[in-house]
Amino acid sequence: MPSHLLLNIFSVPPIISLSIAKADWRSHMFDVRYFFQWGLICLFSVVAVGCNSLDPSTATAIGITDSGSATETNTASDTETIDTVAPTLPSGSLPAVSNLTDIGLTLTWLLATDDMTADADLIYTVYQSTSNLTTQADWQDATKASQLGTATANLSTLAVESLSPDTTYYFMVMVTDQAGNITLYDVATATTEPEPIVDATAPVAGNTGTLTFTSVGTTGFTVSWTHATDNITAQEKLTYQVFYSTTPSNVLTVDSIDTSNPSTQGTIAPGGTSLALSTLSSNTTYYVNVVVTDETGNRGIYTAGPTTTSQTPDTTPPTVGTPTLTISNLSATSLTVTWSAATDDRSSPSTLQYQLYSSTSDNIGTVDNAIANGTTVGSLATVLTGNKIDLTANTTYYFNVVVQDEAGNKSAYTMKSQATNGLIYMFAHGSTHSGELRNGLANARLGADAYCSTKKTASYSALSCTHIHGFLSVSSSDYIGNFPTQYGAGNGNFPTSIPIASHTGVNIASTWSDLISSSVGPCSTGSLCSGGGLSALSGLLGGTSLNFWTGTAANGSWYSGQDCGGGWLGSGQGALGRYSSATHFLLQASGASCAGANMLDLLCLCW
Repeated sequence: MPSHLLLNIFSVPPIISLSIAKADWRSHMFDVRYFFQWGLICLFSVVAVGCNSLDPSTATAIGITDSGSATETNTASDTETIDTVAPTLPSGSLPAVSNLTDIGLTLTWLLATDDMTADADLIYTVYQSTSNLTTQADWQDATKASQLGTATANLSTLAVESLSPDTTYYFMVMVTDQAGNITLYDVATATTEPEPIVDATAPVAGNTGTLTFTSVGTTGFTVSWTHATDNITAQEKLTYQVFYSTTPSNVLTVDSIDTSNPSTQGTIAPGGTSLALSTLSSNTTYYVNVVVTDETGNRGIYTAGPTTTSQTPDTTPPTVGTPTLTISNLSATSLTVTWSAATDDRSSPSTLQYQLYSSTSDNIGTVDNAIANGTTVGSLATVLTGNKIDLTANTTYYFNVVVQDEAGNKSAYTMKSQATNGLIYMFAHGSTHSGELRNGLANARLGADAYCSTKKTASYSALSCTHIHGFLSVSSSDYIGNFPTQYGAGNGNFPTSIPIASHTGVNIASTWSDLISSSVGPCSTGSLCSGGGLSALSGLLGGTSLNFWTGTAANGSWYSGQDCGGGWLGSGQGALGRYSSATHFLLQASGASCAGANMLDLLCLCW
């Protein structure tokens, strides 16, 4: 090459100038591109026409500004700024980790800024590694890290998937501007959750599922149980729920609980072992069970147990049925009292108990009065009838019934009064007589009646009767068969339609006509006869002889001339009767000695 050409290369011609606005070479390194461009121009000039012959109008000026950006001028008016500054990270450049699971997570970071590239145009690239890398080159080395997805502008969050459980990962976010300048965020780290254990095992009830019940009241109780156990879930994290029903099958299994949807109440803290149930019905049996649930949702069940709430105090007395008592089977010495069943709000009809009371006064109309004043008939029982015997004839009785429930509450029926039928009582004087029965001359009636009155007062004062006469015919106008007329209205009102009984109440004949009938034979002792006598009547009536004085024929008429001298005193023969006659109670007979050879009983009537 000619020496002048070499000189021209290193000589700066007037139209070629390299200007340094500021000679700060430490902060603005020479851009090789510009020097290379300048060298080519000069070389072209030397070869073609020489640098000194270059047309000034086509010259290119190359300069470096003090801002750190180089400008290239193709013409005097066309300038390009070169970007060498990397994006700037915001305060807090560590990406945040959220939604952490066993296989994934979410990364979130704040967006960077740049001096020349618009923020929305900044490109973000995310890398992951299981090693904590430190350099950009390492993160971009595919053997050490993996790029997640594609580089994306204006990206601030990324869902990371397909990770391995229980593994520590490191994440790098790189932001790049349009000039290719790159800034690295701080390294984010996260450890994924362990792989979930597939739990299909239900908890096991404690103490073989036994439930206990305490504090049982009228409206509730407390149910308790022993902690359940589980293969995975801790005891304190097991949860319990109590179910109850009045139907046992509703709470036997988890399936039956799901199907029948029984009642439940209250909240049990995790790990709890008891629950107080309330607002239940009194005197009701409830079947209770407990379902225990682990954290996976598997459910176990205890053993259903019954308990019965207490009964509220029973203060309501029974309600009586038809309140008025019914009297039936009435006789002179007995009757039957009947009443309808009562009901109660608590006690069943079969458990109600009744007590019959009687009194001869109107003083048993209430529960308290019946208990205080009445005489109990029979014992407290569930029967609805009470047979009252050993009554006194021709007497008014008052009856009432008190019913009580299982709690002892009592109610009284409506008192009922009833008079027993009257009786004609017959008894023997007890001493035999030889016919000396009169009181004064020709006055046998007064004498016989006086004997009978004395006997009644001395021995039978309890008999309810006021008219007393000897059972004796003494004249053609005063004889046994004529008693209804002789002692009719105004003179004793002799009753002909009521029974004749012994002083002990044993019936001898059903009516007066049956007693003196000549066609009726004797009856069995103690039974009501339709007429006639009783075997062993002498002893029944208190007599001392098998025969008694009558002075009458068998039909009760006067037996003329057989009255021991017309007045039951003298040496004549007297008509007599026989207690044990096989055919007649009254017997027409003669031959009895009024002188006392045959001493006979005197019978008496009282009504």
